[in-house]
Amino acid sequence: MYTNHNTRLVWNGVQSRWFGVIDGVKQGGMLSPILFCVYTDDLLKSLAQANVGCYIRSCFVGVLAYADDLLLLAPTATAMRTMLHICKEFANTFSARFNASKSKCIVVEYRQKTNSVSSCRNVYYRWF
Repeated sequence: MYTNHNTRLVWNGVQSRWFGVIDGVKQGGMLSPILFCVYTDDLLKSLAQANVGCYIRSCFVGVLAYADDLLLLAPTATAMRTMLHICKEFANTFSARFNASKSKCIVVEYRQKTNSVSSCRNVYYRWF
């Protein structure tokens, strides 16, 4: 299924020449999500074992994976840098590529109002 796989592009009825596909999984393929899970399992384990991501009680939720997307959640910038370093090492070891143009960084901060008697906190976020 993935050995000597060739494909071509079709755009507005115009077809490209055939070319070899050397990496990735087939979009919409029935095995693609399973193969992605097998491929990234070591990365997910490494991130969980680093003990730096977010937790809900004792459950690690520092990395969430769906289809071919990953979401990293960290309580501090230092923790996020550690998690990104683990991802970089995985990419170097297994020739993986992360698409930086699809990546976003959101910082959520708590700022307590000083002139308020309420114990509620305001949540602020910034996109990078």
